[in-house]
Amino acid sequence: MKRIYLFLFLFCAYVSSFSQSGCSDAQAHIVYAFNNAKTSLEANNFTHLKYYADKSLEAFKRVQNVLSTCDCESVENYTYESIEKLSKVPGTEKMHDAQYFVAKAKDYAQKIITQLDYCTSLDVTAATNYQITDLEKEQLRLQQQQNNLIRQQEALKAQLAKQKEEELVVEKQQLILKTNAAITKHVQAYNDALHALNSKTTIKEDGLKQSENQLISKSVDEIKTYYLKSIKDLTTNYMNVLSTLDLED
Repeated sequence: MKRIYLFLFLFCAYVSSFSQSGCSDAQAHIVYAFNNAKTSLEANNFTHLKYYADKSLEAFKRVQNVLSTCDCESVENYTYESIEKLSKVPGTEKMHDAQYFVAKAKDYAQKIITQLDYCTSLDVTAATNYQITDLEKEQLRLQQQQNNLIRQQEALKAQLAKQKEEELVVEKQQLILKTNAAITKHVQAYNDALHALNSKTTIKEDGLKQSENQLISKSVDEIKTYYLKSIKDLTTNYMNVLSTLDLED
């Protein structure tokens, strides 16, 4: 009789595991979506808000891609609603409108996390309603521990990814601030030299610098390339002015 109970238990566990195989993947992605939505709402400027909202949108789409093997009530609807809300953020012109859409997606993400936790937890009574041996109970306990460990690892991975992104943003901000300041100093030094040489020409900063909001979405290499061109243009302009000094009155 115990063999029959064991067979029924393992069969039910197998069916449940197969139907929920995508739920564990969805858990990893939804934590990432939630964290980025939270960071987006904490942003102090429109550019950062949109940047992290887009990261959250990408994660929600990854959740949607694995739901075909995750039979979990309401998750699909919540995911669809979140994608629909976040897709509106790039087209918004007012920050509070974008914050509204991100806040809705964040709320849905929290509901999805709760629902997935429920769906991936193994309820022995509901799954079998049969007597099980101590060995089977131990196997179930170990499986639950493994599921918890996977969730913790994915949450840590998402946190590390978020931290890395935040560090990258800070690196970009420092690069932009320092290079803009350096360009300003160079322009001032060039103009001081031209003034000392009685030149009436003044070198302008126009087109040589961009604001943080304009550059923050670019990669570090793209920002460096932009500034390298600006500095080359500035130097060329200065040399051209110097070459004409002997022609001025």
